[in-house]
This record gives sequence, C-alpha cells and structure tokens, in this order.
Amino acid sequence: MQPESAGVISLSSLGQATGFYHLVLAAPQIAKESSPGQFVMIRCADEQTLDPLLLRPLNIFRFHPAEGRIEIIFRVVGRGTAWLARRKPGDSLSLLGPLGNGFSSLEKYRRLLLFAGGTGMPALFSLVEEERKVGSPLGSPTGAPRGGHNREFTLFYGARTKDELVFLDLWQAAGVTVYTATDDGSAGFHGTVTKAAAGFLPGNYDFYCACGPRPMLRTVQEMMAGYGIPGELCLEEAMACGVGACLGCVCETVHGYRRVCTDGPVFPAGEVKFS
Repeated sequence: MQPESAGVISLSSLGQATGFYHLVLAAPQIAKESSPGQFVMIRCADEQTLDPLLLRPLNIFRFHPAEGRIEIIFRVVGRGTAWLARRKPGDSLSLLGPLGNGFSSLEKYRRLLLFAGGTGMPALFSLVEEERKVGSPLGSPTGAPRGGHNREFTLFYGARTKDELVFLDLWQAAGVTVYTATDDGSAGFHGTVTKAAAGFLPGNYDFYCACGPRPMLRTVQEMMAGYGIPGELCLEEAMACGVGACLGCVCETVHGYRRVCTDGPVFPAGEVKFS
C-alpha cells in the first residue's frame, strides 16, 4: 500500500480545555475505500526531520466518497499530535490507509447499543452514519434493502468532563438516543458508561458495538456477556507501522496473539482476553 498525499481542508479546535481537534482532509482514494471502524496512519512530522519518526494511528470519524473527503477527530497527547494540531488549510499530509478490519454487517439487528469512551467515539459515528445512508447495508450487495432508518441506536458516551463530549448534535441528528456519563459528574451520569447503562439492560437489545480504552472495553464485554448479548469491540492501540510488520500492537485472544492493526481493530466480543 502506497501513502496518499492528503490536503488539509480545515482544522478546528473543539475546545482548548479538551485538546480535541477536528481535521478535514482531501483524500479521494481513502474516502472511496473506507468502511466504519477502519483507521489511517498519519505522518506527524516535517519531511526534513521525520521527527517524531513513527506514524500515528487515528480513527476515521466520517468519510465522503463522492466529495473525496475524510474527517478525523484527534486529541493532542504528545509531540506528534501537537505537530498535527498546528497544520493549516492547504498543507499536505502523508496518510496510509484505510487500514484494519472494520465493523461487520448490522443487517440482521434492529436494536443496538453503542459504548463510546473518549477518543473511541469517531469509529462508532461512522458506523451509524453509514447505516443511515441510502444504499446497501454493510457487507451486503449494492442495492439490497437496507432498513437503516428503522434500526434503533442507543449510545452511552463517556468522558472525563462535559467539555470532552463532542459532536452530540451530530449523534442526535442521526436519530441516536444519547446518554452521557462523566467522571466528574459535570454532565449526564456521574460515573462510567457501563454503570450508566446498567439500568437499561437487558432491554431487548440484540447487538452492541464499543470503542474506547481497554478498562472500559473489558467491563463492557463482561457486562454484555452476562446478558447474552453479542457484539464487537474496536480496540485503541499504539502502533508503529499499521500493516502488521512490526508486531508492536499484538493483543491476546482466545485464538492466540493477534495484531490489532491487521486482525482488528474490530474483534468479536469474547475473543479478546483482557489482563
């Protein structure tokens, strides 16, 4: 896979206190080939120095094949993402993607639960947005009946504080029932998303998707297994290459060790063994 040169269309801060940014890129080939749950590797360094050297894995928030655009939400956590936050419209970035295995078809499910924690939100939004579009369901032949507008989504969205709950309006516009949870109690439920969701279960839900930090995913997987509800987990993992060569992002599963970048980042619930 060859890197694609992507032009920066816009870059906006989602609040100085949060460290979140919304990046829109012109990346026609990646936009055309993307599916929900996939990610890109972005070089976050000047070509002259290549410092920092390693690319950064970032979830695809939205993709627009007709316009040749993709959208990314990221948080500044180090030198690489700080460099990325200083880009301006017209700048070019080197991207590799789309990478990884995304979410599977939701065609046979009607009532779905979503669990998002922090930077795990973008991967789940692309899933809902694609399901709402006119066309064929994920993994189905083009032109097949979709029924995406009849599918019910309920989102439990967690963050440290209310300022980090970004793009709530987009979720609501997509017809998603949203419940929030914050560590400091500044918005929604005071506590974790799993504790917030406990009062709504089992609730006739027939599938769930989750993306967020490992402790959250472990608790979600255990809780939902107790109700016998199947689902999928999208793992967030530090990566060096994104293509399975370096073996730096392996996780333990019931089938042995697997590479998050190529075997995932989406895994069936129950497969990943959280230590």
